[in-house]
Amino acid sequence: MNRNAITNPDTRILKTEYRNYDLLARFWNGEYRGRIWKNSRRVADYNGDNLDLILESLIDIVDRQIDEKSLSWVGALPGAADYWDAWLSIMHKLTESEKRLLAITTNADFYASTLEALQMQTKYISFASITKAFEKIAMRLCDELAFYPKENIDSEYLLVLLEAESVPLINKADHVIKLKQIAANTFVDVLEQYNDMASTG
Repeated sequence: MNRNAITNPDTRILKTEYRNYDLLARFWNGEYRGRIWKNSRRVADYNGDNLDLILESLIDIVDRQIDEKSLSWVGALPGAADYWDAWLSIMHKLTESEKRLLAITTNADFYASTLEALQMQTKYISFASITKAFEKIAMRLCDELAFYPKENIDSEYLLVLLEAESVPLINKADHVIKLKQIAANTFVDVLEQYNDMASTG
């Protein structure tokens, strides 16, 4: 670390969430330090002499970890236990609106609902905001599973959450959002356990 950095430290605190990990870079105890957490568990530390570069290095570490985990899916698909663990890990990162969106869809016949019906039962102001929510949830799930469906269609990552007939998402009232059964069933089970844990403190 150069002497100027110690004499005139960069006192910014850089915090961000990246692919379900929480990243922090700051000047502390005379050093520029970076740390990665996952669900309040420390994953890795990284020190350097520039906060922005430290944050970039933390992002690289997360990418490598997820890439390594993704290799386990070569020739295989996630099962119910994998989905269950993934939902449990990301449940606290889902907004209440996202949880409600999923809950409504899982309670619908065949886990399917039109965008119009979903908008009527939620606070989302447009069909586009609903499809964006499903996209965000699907990407969280992909990152947590470290599994990315490889199909020759747009927005293929959505297939981890939705049936193929729903993809790509179209912002029209009669477009049907249909959850994959494995995603729907495990979400319901995990949400119930999560709410029980929250109510008991």
